Amino acid sequence: MRVKEVKTEKFTWTDVKKPTRQELEKLREKYDFHYLDIDDILTYTQRPKIEKYETYLFIILRFPIFDKKERKFNISEVDFFVGQDFFVSIHRGDIEPIQKFMSECQSEKIPIEKCIKDPEFLLYSLMKNLFLSYFPIIDHISDDLDEIEDEIFQGQEKEMVREIMVMKRNIIALRRIIGPHRMMMKTLENVNVEFFQREMVIYFSDVTDFVEKVWTVLEDQRETIISLENTNESLISHRSSEIVKTLTIFSAILLPLTLIASIYGMNMVQIPFVHHPQSFWIVAGIMLILAICLFFFFRKRKWL
Repeated sequence: MRVKEVKTEKFTWTDVKKPTRQELEKLREKYDFHYLDIDDILTYTQRPKIEKYETYLFIILRFPIFDKKERKFNISEVDFFVGQDFFVSIHRGDIEPIQKFMSECQSEKIPIEKCIKDPEFLLYSLMKNLFLSYFPIIDHISDDLDEIEDEIFQGQEKEMVREIMVMKRNIIALRRIIGPHRMMMKTLENVNVEFFQREMVIYFSDVTDFVEKVWTVLEDQRETIISLENTNESLISHRSSEIVKTLTIFSAILLPLTLIASIYGMNMVQIPFVHHPQSFWIVAGIMLILAICLFFFFRKRKWL
């Protein structure tokens, strides 16, 4: 377990990374947390949640971590305990928005009391930073979508099939992460917390706006990737049809030539020109003329 603390005159912020059950039990005894909250931290939680108790709020958030090797988003859980004189944040991995905010608060450039005024304002600040960190992610996805669109119309349809699937998977993953937070933020706006020192509705409403903006962009990106997928499939299908049509036309041209060659290869009947000294060139000329006629016939019908 790695623990960092930031202390003010009003409260203490404790940030805990990768705690064990024994270490969480010590925190539970210190702050009188409910044992079910400890179980939630130690087990994988499918959805964000808020639990209100007499002396504290327990909040579970989910945050995307991008795996560059696999090119996909993994889910990291962030847990908050918010009381009147304490704030505890717990996470398993490195959550950059939290670490960056704590570093800023610990720097001498910003007075600590101005950086984190009270536990409820710290909750607002951390949630705001967490959801703001989504915007560089979705901006990067938008750039990738533009690049995929350009590649599709430059004749790279087959190469873009995998890229489209990767982008589609990542957009779906982000939607699954951010979607449940919408309902959770509505709940947080309406929760009545007696031990908060200020009215937090307007602050949480501000965070809700960020969540809704992210969701709106992801909706647009979902529609974009579906349109790109349909366009890419149509172009691949069109190209395949053109190839099949070309091969079919050449087969149609070669079919009568093959028939003539087969007939003149038979020794069972008397065939015209078979005994002529220039029979090969006569038959070859007939076959060539027939092939040219068929070729221009298909061109006239705009099949070639």
